[in-house]
Amino acid sequence: MARPGETIDNPSTGERITFLRTREETGGDVLEFEVVLERGARIGGFPHRHPVEERFVVEEGVFATWVAGRGRRTHGPGDEVVIPPLRGHLVWNAGETEARAIAEARPADDIETMFETFFGIAADGGGRLRGAPPPLHSALLAHTYELYVPLVPVALQKPLLALLARAAENRGYEAVYSPRPVDPEGPSHVVPPPGGPGDLRTARTESFVASRRERVWRLLTDPERYEDWVFGVSDFVDADAAWPDPGSSAKFRHGIGPASLGGSYTILHEAEPSELELQVRIPPLIETRKRFDLTETPDGTHVTLRETPVGGALARISVIASELLVELAGTLSLFALRRLLGSAGGLRARSAGSAETTAIGGAVTT
Repeated sequence: MARPGETIDNPSTGERITFLRTREETGGDVLEFEVVLERGARIGGFPHRHPVEERFVVEEGVFATWVAGRGRRTHGPGDEVVIPPLRGHLVWNAGETEARAIAEARPADDIETMFETFFGIAADGGGRLRGAPPPLHSALLAHTYELYVPLVPVALQKPLLALLARAAENRGYEAVYSPRPVDPEGPSHVVPPPGGPGDLRTARTESFVASRRERVWRLLTDPERYEDWVFGVSDFVDADAAWPDPGSSAKFRHGIGPASLGGSYTILHEAEPSELELQVRIPPLIETRKRFDLTETPDGTHVTLRETPVGGALARISVIASELLVELAGTLSLFALRRLLGSAGGLRARSAGSAETTAIGGAVTT
């Protein structure tokens, strides 16, 4: 809970906030705070909107705003800026020195907890591009604190965010920040949060399949079956005679009908029947590296999929969007793999930096 006079920093976005009047003090009517922006810093990092009205009175420096319907404007000391509820906007420091303003959020809602959560994640090293947490975690926070992107109707965003939020919770992400435990053995002395620097851009999904490892391996290395379980693959085209030897490739169509794109899977490494690594190219959209590790168990096979976006137009435009696409594709692919091999139950996913394993669809949590 925020306290009057308390100051928090976001090292990823260059924001510093000092709470002046809290939600508790005002009965939820208003949250008042001082915001200080370093040179080039942006509030929230990205354009966004929310049901809360925001009001800024510039004290020092030069603030710039983009507000949907108004365009871009600059503001100096004494200027007041009011951003109506659910209006897309971005606020940033457009000057050469620090900029400072007194801000209000009406009603207070849970804005102070939102600030504490985003700033805490960034301070723990869990923030990425412009301070944003990993894609699924960002979706959970957007759902919790009613943060939406501009231009896309809120009615379309809400159900998607609710679905992604549920998946994020199943992966161990939290909607409210709590300090991470100290690890005295670790070099940083802090246990990294899920999706933090130790797993910066790699989506990791795990599944148990009630089939022998050799059977799972045959399916992973049969390109003609990819359209049956690999998310996005619509048609097999052809494969090199040497497949699945390292360096060999297979060609596919991705998407639906006239909207489909050509793509290829190239073998980077294989160790039958336990390791398979591929380079996936769907030009010009995205390029990733995908690795499967198969571990035999008394009851079947434990499958771990790691996939990292490494290029393509989507990655250049938005790292977050490319990561989210990869994470969702991996989750849906392993779910389809389980079904294809006749395994009942759910999909297991382990958060980076955590020993907790959760389940989607009925498997037991351990």
